[in-house]
Amino acid sequence: RETLAPWPAGTLTPCTDHCSESRGEDPELTARLTVPFVRGLQHHPASDSILLTSAMLKDFVVYNVESSQPVGGYDWQYRLSYNAVVSNADLRQTFLPAFEAGVVEGRVRSMMTSYHALNGVPTSASPVIQSELRERLGWEGMMMSDGGAISYMLTLCNANPPLNLSLCENLTTAAAAAINAGTDINSGGYGDSRYRKINPPHRIVKNMSGYAYEFLGDALDEGLVDLKRLRIAATRTLRLRFELRFR
Repeated sequence: RETLAPWPAGTLTPCTDHCSESRGEDPELTARLTVPFVRGLQHHPASDSILLTSAMLKDFVVYNVESSQPVGGYDWQYRLSYNAVVSNADLRQTFLPAFEAGVVEGRVRSMMTSYHALNGVPTSASPVIQSELRERLGWEGMMMSDGGAISYMLTLCNANPPLNLSLCENLTTAAAAAINAGTDINSGGYGDSRYRKINPPHRIVKNMSGYAYEFLGDALDEGLVDLKRLRIAATRTLRLRFELRFR
């Protein structure tokens, strides 16, 4: 029982496709409303060690400045091509407070990354997952990518050539970058495995495999990820399953 809610990112533009899930643009108000939402979903009357269902904060992070407009002449969603550039102060004062409240006060067990890039790095591979969530807040919950987001890292990097293309050379490097950053599960489902070593030119790429973590074996063989990192991801995922009693 995984609930893809709440959406604590807030809304800074009416163009975002998640307006209907938003609690407004005020970070403090959003934070105050996020905590009871998470507690209400997760609290099990029988025991604090059992989850009724798992709340999932999404989409991490700075997703609320995107729009659904085409970019670069392509009939493609802007959120798959957007690079959000924000200062550290703006990140902590505007975009993180509701996520922080969900972690510290709500004890949320899972989160979801987003499609776009943050300061030049796709969010599924962003160092902010480690620096802000894992280290500063001590969060040990399960981080899941948005649907196909790790595969879409290739789309994102090739739509913005200045981005770090070494992360997105192919699905193997994208999977390694995401798992190393702390994205434990790949939520996929687009295309198939024929694109095992896709290395596209600088253009938006469609119909690639959504199952990027199929290629973690290749990443392990190539020394891009180690078994310790895979075990950490598996532990976080299985711990959540046990808290849900595998429902």
